[in-house]
Amino acid sequence: MNKPPVDNFYRADPLLGRLLHRTIGPEDVSALEPVLDTYGALCAGPFDREAWITDRLRPPLLVAHDPQGRPANQVVLHPGFEETLRRSCQMGIIAGNYRADVLGRRLPYTGTYTMAYLLGHCDVGARCILSLTGGTALVVSKFAPQPLRERYLPHLVSTGAPPIYYGGTFFTEQQGGSDLGANTTTARREEGSWRLYGEKWFCSNAGADIALVTARPEGAPPGVRGLALFLLPRRRDDGSPNRYIIRRLKDKMGTISVPTGEILLEGAEAHLIAGPGDGIKRAMEAVNFSRLDVALGSLGLLQRAILEATAFARERTAFGRRVQDFPMVQETLLDLMAEHSTTLAFTFRALHAFDQVHFYGEGDEVLMRLLAHLVKYRSSEVASQGTVRAMQVIGGNAYVEESPLPRLVRDALVMPIWEGTSNVQAWQALRLMADKKAHLPLLEDLRETLHRLPTPALQKERETIQAHLHHLEKAIAQGTADARWGEAHARRLADYLCDLASATYLLAQVDDTPLGKRLGALARWFLQKRLGPGVRPLPEAWAEHPGPLWDEVSAP
Repeated sequence: MNKPPVDNFYRADPLLGRLLHRTIGPEDVSALEPVLDTYGALCAGPFDREAWITDRLRPPLLVAHDPQGRPANQVVLHPGFEETLRRSCQMGIIAGNYRADVLGRRLPYTGTYTMAYLLGHCDVGARCILSLTGGTALVVSKFAPQPLRERYLPHLVSTGAPPIYYGGTFFTEQQGGSDLGANTTTARREEGSWRLYGEKWFCSNAGADIALVTARPEGAPPGVRGLALFLLPRRRDDGSPNRYIIRRLKDKMGTISVPTGEILLEGAEAHLIAGPGDGIKRAMEAVNFSRLDVALGSLGLLQRAILEATAFARERTAFGRRVQDFPMVQETLLDLMAEHSTTLAFTFRALHAFDQVHFYGEGDEVLMRLLAHLVKYRSSEVASQGTVRAMQVIGGNAYVEESPLPRLVRDALVMPIWEGTSNVQAWQALRLMADKKAHLPLLEDLRETLHRLPTPALQKERETIQAHLHHLEKAIAQGTADARWGEAHARRLADYLCDLASATYLLAQVDDTPLGKRLGALARWFLQKRLGPGVRPLPEAWAEHPGPLWDEVSAP
């Protein structure tokens, strides 16, 4: 087990502090910073140690039956892992958004998402369970009937008393995956309550105390419009186990600490939150919450990998030179730093949009949804690729399990899959742009941000992005008007938009301070690598539709 190269992940990330100061109010920052300082040290210390132990030695265990052979459905977690969850809740990672007595004031979600980012440096499994709990709390607080809200929300936002309830989202089914409209789980009214029947295939935090579940009431129409959203407690009112069976925990490649299970619902008692029509909308509120959390967890993983690789390259000598003095290593590390910094700046713009909608109640919901798709897409991609590149900087010592890099790589590979694959994110972003014109307020915000950049210091960078925005607008217009062309190029459109937005929002952090100058250098490097002459073909030169070629090469 390898100790991290820094003692405090918060102190090691000056860009994080700057983004936080510029996204939430000064009083919020004053309340939050002492907590982040303590939390950053915990993540670099005991939480990191427990993450290694859980991953390597003590993964979750399913106790399927009690001594009498009755279903027990008990998921046993390593005590050290449970302590990470408990301490995080105690420090307000969920309660901070709902209760003023924890941190001195209710904080915007940006503040607690920042804690999730720090936790991503060491334990994305714990981050996942806390994210599911946070998404469940959001839905219960905003959309559950008052009796349900009064009964369950105090447990979801607890810091220890009343007992903490950890949440879950049981949406995915074997036959549909991301296509929730294909779900077949049925809800029936029996004996004055709702009972659920069916199978859920990927249930993260299968041992959740309470979970959000999608099901189709009898007689409801097909597709997503017929889905309702329910709240499923692990135990019934009389204290007995609810009527579902955790069939098994998945034997996964990564995120070992997350008990991901298959669940058979056999008349499980559940509470209705939203019926057909609204059910899928309310479920997507939890999914969007988790998408932003996945983005921050991904960037936490990437930042940890960068810290490990830069520390190694600075200290290691090879062929009579420090590893960091080789130009190819310098280029790799600059790429990783630039991708992390630009994407973190873009993600904080998405967090601001989320707060405007869900904390202040005055934002653009369609813009928030588009940003959630885009930052989840970009963050998960740069993390899954970047952790591997960081491993290559270190070499063989990063390939052994005493190093954190194997765990970072394994855990990063699920990020482009969680809450919808990268293809799904790009496709749904395209649909939002076509149906809701979601790109228009984003493009306007990018132009206003560029207009505020200092000149002449950043004039060249501004002109570069403005020129590409013109080409991007034409591509979006074609992609939203021609569905066949748009579906073929949805990822290219998402990449182009993410590149321009990420660079713009990082340039907005540039000033004459040492940090500001460093960020400017990274932004220029990013623009050179992503948008430099000859690097990116303009949309009119994008590849042809793959359909005809696929038909040719896939023919028997």
